[in-house]
Formats: sequence, structure tokens, C-alpha cells
Amino acid sequence: MNISLNKAYQFLGVTRQSFHEWLNRTSNQFELEAQLLTIVRKIRLEHPKMSARTMYPYLKVKGIGRDKFIKLCVNHGLSVDIKRNPRRTTDSSGVKRFPNLILELKIVKAHQVWVSDITYYQIGARFYYLTFIMDLYSRFIVGYSIAKDLRTVSTTLPALKRAIDDHHPNPGTILHSDGGGQYYAKAFVKATKHFQNSMTSDLAQNNHAERLNSTIKNDYLSCYMPTSFAELQSECDRAVWQYNFNRPHQSLNNLIPANVLGETTNLNSTFTNLNNLFHNPVYNSSKTVRVI
Repeated sequence: MNISLNKAYQFLGVTRQSFHEWLNRTSNQFELEAQLLTIVRKIRLEHPKMSARTMYPYLKVKGIGRDKFIKLCVNHGLSVDIKRNPRRTTDSSGVKRFPNLILELKIVKAHQVWVSDITYYQIGARFYYLTFIMDLYSRFIVGYSIAKDLRTVSTTLPALKRAIDDHHPNPGTILHSDGGGQYYAKAFVKATKHFQNSMTSDLAQNNHAERLNSTIKNDYLSCYMPTSFAELQSECDRAVWQYNFNRPHQSLNNLIPANVLGETTNLNSTFTNLNNLFHNPVYNSSKTVRVI
């Protein structure tokens, strides 16, 4: 028996508009929870005993209360009194997944594969969020963003826009991530329609992006010691420039990413401006860096 949608709405006692408004709210809430879970698991890798109650005020989450956040963590095995592997899958029932397209893939050229990840950086009693997109062939950071919250519009979307504006990849570039909520949010999927979306099902398998996160945080930002969001933005610009233009990589036979990418004389103004800034003797870092 076929029943029209209008009759179904009447039977349920709702209007078409109210039903779709509910569906949209549910979808947005689901994306928010998925985004949070990915970050919580990463925090747990460095703070295995930090409780959800302690974590909540640091995250400065909008759209979810403390009790609901704690319940979310408990329901996903992320309460500290349950011994679980912190590197558990980010997959959840109902999550839109993309296949892993880079397993055993031979990387032979620039802009064949971009890898991306979101990490956090703590300043005082506040967490901020860093999103990086790196060209896997050259290890060049093609796009990045620094955000005060986990929303897709603050994290993956501005990083992607910067990468596209600066590098204009051909359609078909693979964009690989660990499957966090920001990478399958509707706005991001729409923005990547000319890419091939790829995901791993486990945080541990996105090793190139995870290693980049660790390098930027531990080798640069922890030495620059930013004390505010504005300083974090400035020092992250500095770290990315140093990583792209001055840091030899063993995986590149000790070459520098910018040289491998082959765009040192043809980069967009974003990196040209950074180049001028960090070669300007007037520039003075806000912190003294001690080298041992």
C-alpha cells in the first residue's frame, strides 16, 4: 500500500516544515556530537585520566550542556573508570563514511593526496582548535585554520578554502581524514564536491596528519609559548612557514617541502606575505625561544 508523504505527515500530526526543521536540528546535533567525540579521544591520548567533567569547561562547547556531554562520553566508553583503548574507531551508527582510498596507494605527484586532521592546543583554561591540510607528496601544509570552537565553519572549511585558493588542485584530488564530524558535515561535503573524500576508521591510521599535528605543537608552538588566541594565530603562521620553507624532512631525502612542491617562486600571496614577514628584521616573536 502506497501512502503519500502528506498523508504520512497528517497521520503523525506534524507539518512538512516542522518535520524537516526537526530533521535539521537532529542532524546538526549529531554532527556536533561526532565532532566532540573525535577531539575527546585525542585529548585522552595525552590526558588518559582527565574526566569528562574536568574536560567540559576547557572545551567551551556551545550547543551541549555539561550533563549531556558527560552522558555522551559515558555512552561511548569514554568515562575514565572504564578501561578502553583510547584509539578506538571514530565510526558510529548512522555516520556517513567514505572509503579509505589511500591504502596501498602509490603517491607519485603533488596534489594527488591531501591529508587533514584537527587537533587542540591549550592556553591556560581554554582549548583552541588547529586544522591542517598537508600535501602528502611534498609534506607541504597547503591550508590551515585556528579556531575558538569546533564548528565546521570555523575549522575544516576555512582551512580548505585557503588550500584551494592558494593551490587550485585539479578535480579528483583525494582528501583524506580520520572521519571526524567536520569532514562529513553537509557544508564540508558540498565544498569538496570536486575532491575524492577518503576516510580511515581509526585515529591511529591517519599517521601522516597526526605526526604533523605533533610536530607543529611540540616542535614549534610549545617553544613559541603563545598566551592568547591572537598570539596563537601569529605563532601558528610562523610555525607553518618554518615547516614549509625551512624544515628538511627525512622522508623527502632531507629536502624542504616548498622545494619538493616546486612552487617557491609561484606561491599565492598568503605565503609570500608570510615570507616577507619572517624575513623582516623588524619582526620580533612575542616570546623568547630557548634552543638547547
